[in-house]
Amino acid sequence: MTAEPIAEVIADIRAGRVNHPAAFDEMGLRSSLKLLEQAQVPQPVVDCTAIYDGYMKAGKGVALYDDYPSIVPPWENAFLCYVNQFGNVNALQVLRVDWDGSAPSWDNWMTDNDVEWARVRWIAETSIWIGGRSGDGRYLPTSGPCHLLRHAIHEDGSIADINWVALMHKRGVFGEAHAIGDPNTEVWDTATVMVGAALNFLNASNVDIAEPSRPRPQRRRLARTGVTVQTIVVRPPGKHRAKSGAARPIDASETALSPVRGHWSHYGERYNRGKLFGKYEGKFWISGHVRGQGDAGPRDYVLKPGAAA
Repeated sequence: MTAEPIAEVIADIRAGRVNHPAAFDEMGLRSSLKLLEQAQVPQPVVDCTAIYDGYMKAGKGVALYDDYPSIVPPWENAFLCYVNQFGNVNALQVLRVDWDGSAPSWDNWMTDNDVEWARVRWIAETSIWIGGRSGDGRYLPTSGPCHLLRHAIHEDGSIADINWVALMHKRGVFGEAHAIGDPNTEVWDTATVMVGAALNFLNASNVDIAEPSRPRPQRRRLARTGVTVQTIVVRPPGKHRAKSGAARPIDASETALSPVRGHWSHYGERYNRGKLFGKYEGKFWISGHVRGQGDAGPRDYVLKPGAAA
């Protein structure tokens, strides 16, 4: 189960039990403590491991700009977390900042793109924290911030530019900005993909977060950390997003006659299509499902590993 190691890492961050790999001088220490303070603000903690698993299962490249057309962070602050195949917890603390459309100074933002800053509405700053276990199962002390990503986002949610800032001394001069594509960013490629993939999901019209039903022993262990870990929930298109009740995966009793893979569907004038059911507009994630007998009507679905493939 991924919720528990994620909760343990977030609990460490909230309590200040973290190593600061970027604190090799006074400037690095001040910046690390500032980002730690931001990470300690009360905010949603979302388990995005299912999206990570889908990305790894797909085993194909990602177009960071084209594959994630809408990534406005739904909250001013949030932790998007996942456990990778090595047992590492990667906790991505995303801060959404309103932007006035002005161009940042050259020292503040390095890019190879021609950015139309007048169209930029938000900046998403993502500090990356790690913990959990190492590949051989040993305890990995919670550490961070280890890296800083920045996304410039247009009014329509599309990405204007992606930028990163060196925090680790061995990765370059502290505080130096870099364009995506610089070889030194390769170690954080997966985290960069996860920021876009998770936010793109959370921008869908029928996607929410919710605390799933868990066995009592696990609930008690999570309660001891004081951290609430939610998961991404995909609801049937057209169903009211605020519907209460726990989401659950599709029943095995629903007879499979024609399998349908998970996919995006777009409806409304913006996409040159009619409205869903004649009244719903937006981007919807259609969960992997089956067509056939035994359909019991609309249901809620938890995003399962592989669903984003």
